[in-house]
Amino acid sequence: MGTVTDMLITVALFEVVGLHVIFAGVCGFVAAASQNFYLNRAWTFPEHRAFNASVQMARFFCVSAVGFVVHVAMLLLVGSYVQPFFVEMVGLTSESFLGDYKLAKLSAIGVVLLWNFSANKFWTFR
Repeated sequence: MGTVTDMLITVALFEVVGLHVIFAGVCGFVAAASQNFYLNRAWTFPEHRAFNASVQMARFFCVSAVGFVVHVAMLLLVGSYVQPFFVEMVGLTSESFLGDYKLAKLSAIGVVLLWNFSANKFWTFR
């Protein structure tokens, strides 16, 4: 659900509102992280609801802060270097390769999803 929230907000803010892709990505990421804390506490790790929610939230947002840095780095790296190189290499236009930012966004979401789940499982909700 966080991935869907992140993508919807990012795409809407970038394509409809006209925000820079990094700012749109930040907004999508923050909204998804907030949503994910409540969903993880309620469904993914329900056995840990008895523990202090404030401590869990602080830990969750520490994990998310690291994820945020990785997320922005991935947006910049993939969007600026990897995707243009790959598009040129196989002879596709950027429009036929999910647009200028969507591959970068999906890559960032994938990497951060793995980081967040692992760190939250072994630290936040242990």
